[in-house]
Amino acid sequence: MSGIKSRQMSAVQFSGWLVILASSLVGGLALPGWAEIKALENGEVGRDRTHPATTLKEWIAQIEAVTVQVNQVNLNRTERGLEIVLQTAEGKPLQVDATQFRREGNTLIADIPNAVLALPERQPFTAENPTDDIASVQVVQQTVSGIRVSVTGKEALPTIEVTLNTGEVAYSLNPEADEPDEEIVVTGEQNRYRVPNTSTATRTNTPIRDIPQSIQVVPQEVLQDQKVNTLTEALRNISGVTSGGSAFGTYDQLVLRGFLGSNTGNYRRNGIEFPNFVGFALNSNTDRVEVLKGPASVLFGDLAPGGIINLVTKQPLSEPFAQVEANVGSYGFYRGAIDLSGPLNPEKTLLYRLNASYEDANSFRDFINNRTFFIAPVISWQIADRTRWTVELEYRKDDRITDSGLLLPGASFERIRQLPISQLLNEPNDEFESRYLSVLSTLEHGLSDNWKIRKIFNFIDASRDFIQTTEADSLGSDGRTLERSQRASEQTVNYYFGEVDLIGNFKTGSIGHEVVVGIDYFYRNLPFTNFDGQSSFLDIEDPIYGRTTREFTVRNSATLPERRFGFFIQDLISLTDNLKILLGGRYNNALLQQSNRLTNQLVRDQTVEDFSPRLGMIYQPANWLSLYASYSRSFQINSGVDATGNPFDPTFSTQYEVGAKTEFLNGALGASLAFFKINRSNVLTPDPNSSRFSVQTGEQESQGIELDVTGRITPNWSIIASYSYLDAKITEDNRFPIGNRLPTASPHRFSLWTKYDFDGSLRGLSLGGGVFYVGERWDSLTNNYQLPGYVTVDFLMAYRLNNPDLTVQLNLKNLFNERYYDGTFGDVYPGAPRSVVGSIVYRF
Repeated sequence: MSGIKSRQMSAVQFSGWLVILASSLVGGLALPGWAEIKALENGEVGRDRTHPATTLKEWIAQIEAVTVQVNQVNLNRTERGLEIVLQTAEGKPLQVDATQFRREGNTLIADIPNAVLALPERQPFTAENPTDDIASVQVVQQTVSGIRVSVTGKEALPTIEVTLNTGEVAYSLNPEADEPDEEIVVTGEQNRYRVPNTSTATRTNTPIRDIPQSIQVVPQEVLQDQKVNTLTEALRNISGVTSGGSAFGTYDQLVLRGFLGSNTGNYRRNGIEFPNFVGFALNSNTDRVEVLKGPASVLFGDLAPGGIINLVTKQPLSEPFAQVEANVGSYGFYRGAIDLSGPLNPEKTLLYRLNASYEDANSFRDFINNRTFFIAPVISWQIADRTRWTVELEYRKDDRITDSGLLLPGASFERIRQLPISQLLNEPNDEFESRYLSVLSTLEHGLSDNWKIRKIFNFIDASRDFIQTTEADSLGSDGRTLERSQRASEQTVNYYFGEVDLIGNFKTGSIGHEVVVGIDYFYRNLPFTNFDGQSSFLDIEDPIYGRTTREFTVRNSATLPERRFGFFIQDLISLTDNLKILLGGRYNNALLQQSNRLTNQLVRDQTVEDFSPRLGMIYQPANWLSLYASYSRSFQINSGVDATGNPFDPTFSTQYEVGAKTEFLNGALGASLAFFKINRSNVLTPDPNSSRFSVQTGEQESQGIELDVTGRITPNWSIIASYSYLDAKITEDNRFPIGNRLPTASPHRFSLWTKYDFDGSLRGLSLGGGVFYVGERWDSLTNNYQLPGYVTVDFLMAYRLNNPDLTVQLNLKNLFNERYYDGTFGDVYPGAPRSVVGSIVYRF
């Protein structure tokens, strides 16, 4: 125990410093210490009790005081199986979350937080062959103050009933085969600011601490506390992500580690590619947002190197659940939503979930309005013990007035800043209509206890039509006459995606393997017709709208079919309990075509092949610390041809990353630190011999540091914070000077959001707030001017009743009315001024 004790002290001391730092950041608020919090929980308000901690030494002592010692482990044979009894000092209860019980191969696992193994012999508990079909039972110190109970079968999972007895409650460790994941709606001790596992990085449900790459999660609780309504709002909590504004006020443009995400490959829903420009948004069925940093072509194919943004949707529950939500806010914002779930048959093998919402909102921008309807039914069928089929449908219809922002060609930023942030530079009758229907089918079948096969099919039918007076051509010599071009487009998108994965857990000797082998096929077609309208002029000092006409001529019309085939293999190898290696590779073959619909001529017929590797290693010298290093490579397909008529090769990106992931405060608080460098080559740049064409000699580089902290400091005090430093620049180009900064890549970003849930006589009350800082960013690769840095502050106040289950919440956004701007590649969009959102959530 001496080694465990020393590691425990170092983790606790570090967490104490985090607590003191966070306390100072929220203005020195006198929050109760651990002992006082426990007194409130036990109804000891008004009695003599330990005073609130005021020093680091007192914090350490009080944190240690809530860790329960397990001083004896017994095994008892029962009529139906085996009972594992954990006895604690003074009979103190253990905090057991049975929803986190799981199986790995032929092993049943139960992790118990806030517990320290203190057996008389000072050794982990091990029992060999306690029954005919159980090879071993182990109870070990898994984290600084968390223990793990493992029950390993001889040939497969134990068939007898295995129960865990903690003195007051007995829990079953035997899971139903392939039981659907469930969202548990509870209050109290559950840590809902921290998500320990993810499938985005590995396509398997893997602990984040075991992944040798930076991955961050914005969980449901944060989305609800902040009343997040856009991707930009959600991802301001994550390091290395900056907003490029909304493209014409329609969809979010996000820059990850200095690189703008493409409208296709970098945006995912449940790991499947989703077109950003037709409705990739935080719909009412979004459970959490996951961000995988850096190149990820090994699993996902063609994409930009900054990272993956993945929306994980809400899944059906086995117990009845219903929620109704109403939101009202500034600038005519109204939004209503329902969330229903439960079983459809007595056996609970057929489950459903239904999310639906409607939003009608104006804006601080003149004339802007949007109306959005969304509905998403889900059916999950447990066909057999090892077979489950889930079908998810989504339909979204969005009608809005487009917004070209405050772009003034050739003008300085000082000139742009002179315009009112409410002023519209396009026309009030410009419009954008989009809709999509998506069907996602996932069939999983367990071939054995260690192997399963997963079949995925996704179909998306989408369209968007728009008229935009948004092409700002020039600003007159008088500095006030803006010449604009009118454009229109009719586009449809058809996606077909199929994937088959084989997932297995096995050992070769003492070495463990978590293997994924998969093939996928993707077909996308994008028929479109673009139109040119009439030019018009607008006096930006005295705008008079309505002088444009709706007369258009066809500029071009084409179809863009694309077929992609991929084969990938990945193995998470456990050489020892604390040393793991991640190996992966993907072969990708893509056929890209373009046909001119006006002439029926094939103008592009290109085949692209690529192999993308990934190598990572993670070492865990202590239960609370993971050190990792990784190498990954990605590719992004380019369109167009060079001066000789040859199509361009893909743009390639390579990343090197090292970092650390830690857990503090009984695993309730997690932190990650990453150092990375991305080199991007084969970037298109003007051909020096023919300015009408391009050559692939450009290179770009991005390197930086990222820190993210998320979780719970005390049972009532939650936090999510981030900081990033980024150096992103051009290293080779024929047009732009070497050393120019990549647009929207802010060198410094910082965010801190914290919430405190009161107890005792104030039980049900929650107060919170956040500070969000974004540093200066360059407008474009030309580096004409910088958008100024800014700080916004948000505030939260909520009150929850238990009977009925009703929550009333008030959010103040941009509390101090900071004036700020976002944008990328020359576009400039003013940020929203101070606003208020009030909401009521009723669960029944």
